[in-house]
Amino acid sequence: MVIGLGSMIGAGVFAAIGPAARAAGSGLLVGLAIAAVVAYCNATSSAQLGAIYPAMAANGDLPRVLDAVHPDYRVPHRAELAAGAAVTVLVLVADLRSAIGFSSFAVLTYYAIANAAAWTLPAAQRRWPCMLSVLGVAGCALLAFTLPEVSVLVGGGVLALGALIWFVRAALPSRPTTATD
Repeated sequence: MVIGLGSMIGAGVFAAIGPAARAAGSGLLVGLAIAAVVAYCNATSSAQLGAIYPAMAANGDLPRVLDAVHPDYRVPHRAELAAGAAVTVLVLVADLRSAIGFSSFAVLTYYAIANAAAWTLPAAQRRWPCMLSVLGVAGCALLAFTLPEVSVLVGGGVLALGALIWFVRAALPSRPTTATD
């Protein structure tokens, strides 16, 4: 069944690419090269984000059950499954364009924060010139605020809610950790 489904999807992709290739002419290779670079960057950033879930779970920012790393494959399998389930639910209940816009806003915010953090590093700990971090923050902000208005508003609302929850949890007295945590 999976092979049949894959064949149908593959045939559909090739059927869609044919007219596009005719229209693109010699620019097709440039377009494919750009698409390959974008796909590589997406896969790399997804892998980097996947490494954050166990760290956040170990710190108590996410449920602790998500800090498990698979003993054989060394991947955060529970966190990846939870993220996949969340994305699946989001795609099923929300408009796909809205989900993509919200996701884009969240990822750009994450990278803006990472660039701002790199900006504050002492020169001895910095790998790249400080101006690159400044440009990173500005670029992320520019791209984030060119997204559809609903994506920015919903994304900002979710981030504000998350910040509020974080501040409330930080103000509460911490509970002692046990050997089962």
